Amino acid sequence: IPSALHREQQVDGALACLKLVRRSAVCLWYACGTLAHAFFKQSPISHPMQNHPALKPDSSIPLPALIIGAAGLLPFFALAAGIMLFPEPNLSYYLSWLTQYGALIVSFVGALQWGLVMRSAQAGVGLQSAAFGWSVCPALIAWVALQLPQYEGIYLLAALFVLCLMMDWRFARRHALPRWFMRLRGALTAGAVLSLSLAGLVLAGHGGHH
Repeated sequence: IPSALHREQQVDGALACLKLVRRSAVCLWYACGTLAHAFFKQSPISHPMQNHPALKPDSSIPLPALIIGAAGLLPFFALAAGIMLFPEPNLSYYLSWLTQYGALIVSFVGALQWGLVMRSAQAGVGLQSAAFGWSVCPALIAWVALQLPQYEGIYLLAALFVLCLMMDWRFARRHALPRWFMRLRGALTAGAVLSLSLAGLVLAGHGGHH
């Protein structure tokens, strides 16, 4: 019976992870278009936000932002690769490092609106209050994720990255942000969510707890 229960937990965890990966597939597809455009000068994959009138017409991602953003994905990819290829005997360490790094990055990402709204001439008191209030929420949620068991925490962080991207899309509709900002945000979020999802899938294969 314990063995059957263990297998059932593994299946449930794998299905939950696959659902999360499926939801991030659109972001990943959009990220491929962004990277192709950045490195090969091809047209990016279209996105409903791309032609929104609130966005400025410039579309070139500044090279420093592209390099620094891509470098920020390296720890995600390296740790996810370590978890997938060499899970034992260091799985717990890899997961701890990945969740801590993910919490750090999502706290930074969530606070972007604080700086952006301070520079926005269109923001009234209500919009400023909403942006300031939201900016502190990701850090608090990430802190909660670090207190949870790794299995729950890693999924919470992945969902939080997606939520931050949705909130930034909502913010971009109301403020004149450069187009490259949301294109870069989408690509980086896809990389982070994919790494966390793959790590969660491996963790599910080890019973969901480690």
